Amino acid sequence: MISISDGINIGIPRNKEDLHTCIQMYFNWANSYPIDYDSCFKNIQYNWQRKKFLRVIRRNEKIVAWIFADKHKFFHSDEIFFIQHYYCSNYFGILATKFLIMLHDEMIKEASKSNIKYCMSCCRFDDTRFTLSRILEKIGWQRHGYQAVAYVPDLIESTKLSIKERLKLST
Repeated sequence: MISISDGINIGIPRNKEDLHTCIQMYFNWANSYPIDYDSCFKNIQYNWQRKKFLRVIRRNEKIVAWIFADKHKFFHSDEIFFIQHYYCSNYFGILATKFLIMLHDEMIKEASKSNIKYCMSCCRFDDTRFTLSRILEKIGWQRHGYQAVAYVPDLIESTKLSIKERLKLST
């Protein structure tokens, strides 16, 4: 577990109760289309048990954001991509931005450990303003509409800077 500040830390879900918290948060957030709770839970639990990339941010011990990503090979490329499958936060504004960046930095670090050169993250289908991809663009990701792609070798060093410093660099 990485302790950041203000009771905020990043880690791995500790138990099934944490997984249920994540899924419930996702259900509350992604209510625009049909989702099956049991299928979602089984999928997350399966990947958690296999030590796949699943990270949570806790604020004062309460889960406030989480991400799940995994390796993927597209038919049109020889490269392996590290792709975000789930991202969720129950915060808005500045803290939501901070949590989004923190979790995507963890994704970049994980990809780097596995010698994966590209990370990819997408907005929700109903985010017509492309909020997630625009935020990631401000810290060095390439934005293509709703999709953001990071070239890991270019961004791994920037994950050592504070979020404030990185957002200043983008302006």
